[in-house]
Amino acid sequence: SSNESWFGKIPEVPIRSTVGAGDSMVGAMVHLLSREKSISLGELLRTGLSASCATLTEKGVRLGSASAIKKFQKNIFLKRVD
Repeated sequence: SSNESWFGKIPEVPIRSTVGAGDSMVGAMVHLLSREKSISLGELLRTGLSASCATLTEKGVRLGSASAIKKFQKNIFLKRVD
């Protein structure tokens, strides 16, 4: 945003497919924005990266599951960049 920037990194995971990983990130972020009135940019990034990470670990064109997204959330590295 005009007020803050964030850096995020996913943990090392076995990448089985990259198909849909970016779409998963954007979709999860849009979903969260549509449900939450006030969400920090860091948590928004964490959710998007978790969804992307979950999809990266699936074979073929499968998307990451909700349980996988929740599992990865605690392992996402975030840092506010000033």
